[in-house]
Amino acid sequence: MENASVIKKGLEETGIKSYGGADAPYIWAHFPGRDSWEVFTEILEKYNINKKNVIDIIRGRYSKKTYLHQILNSTIDVDQLDYLVRDAYYTGVAYGLIDIERFQQTLTIHENKLSILRKGVNVVENILMARGLMYSSVYFHKTVRIAELMLSKALEELSDIEPLDFFKMTDSEITSVLKNLGKFQDEMITRLKYRKLFKQAYTVSFSELDNEKIKILKNYEDRNYKKEKESEFEKKFNITKGHLIIDIPRPELLRAEPRINRTDIFVIDKNESNKLDTYTPIAKAIRSRITPDWALMIITDERYRDIVSRNAEKIIYN
Repeated sequence: MENASVIKKGLEETGIKSYGGADAPYIWAHFPGRDSWEVFTEILEKYNINKKNVIDIIRGRYSKKTYLHQILNSTIDVDQLDYLVRDAYYTGVAYGLIDIERFQQTLTIHENKLSILRKGVNVVENILMARGLMYSSVYFHKTVRIAELMLSKALEELSDIEPLDFFKMTDSEITSVLKNLGKFQDEMITRLKYRKLFKQAYTVSFSELDNEKIKILKNYEDRNYKKEKESEFEKKFNITKGHLIIDIPRPELLRAEPRINRTDIFVIDKNESNKLDTYTPIAKAIRSRITPDWALMIITDERYRDIVSRNAEKIIYN
């Protein structure tokens, strides 16, 4: 909040109207009739900032100061420190409570890379554990996952759409647009609004799979193969189109959050640099921890739940 107040004050002094920064640590600057990219470009040019350098920093190609990219994208970066604290607060769980100030005090730059001092190992353990617990208990909680899958299905069933258009929208804009794009989309948005979610009909954990079944489930990572199997369920049991979804979450998790299994942090101890594993077993334990709990899940409308549950394995492993 203190940083937000400083930024807000700076904007006001330059005559730029802004919102937020009082009850939440987020600020929206108002530039009437102009888009954000236009404004961003103008700021870079005004202060003689090389746009190529900015791009290289974002993409990790700026070798002069590697640590600048690490601040934006690394095992522990500003993005994670932001969303872990924010989401823990708004969901009311304690898993994301981390000591950011203490972490910042132990950060250092060693050989052009971000590292932590030996005294910071405990706080890094806390952050890595918080990240893992937030994913298993919040982001990939069964109910949250089902709601996400239903929204994704509403988008997937649209034809002739430009996916990037939806990335530009807020949550309220997406729901408003989808309600007017088809009967199925309207149904999914209404179900989400009133919490009439699909139910879990079948699930299998990693511990229940033998090598043969693991090999079979790898096929479901192919989007077209998964859609064919969903159609097979729909035709065989007269399930309304779009009312059965097969979820293989692990690959999607690694695409959405590739940092989930990363613990490649270097610790500076008496002017020597060593990997985090040297000082704590927690890093290794986090890498071996599987999130989420299921390898495959099938969700469907309540009225189809029993018949899908009884016949799932016959179709899935056939």
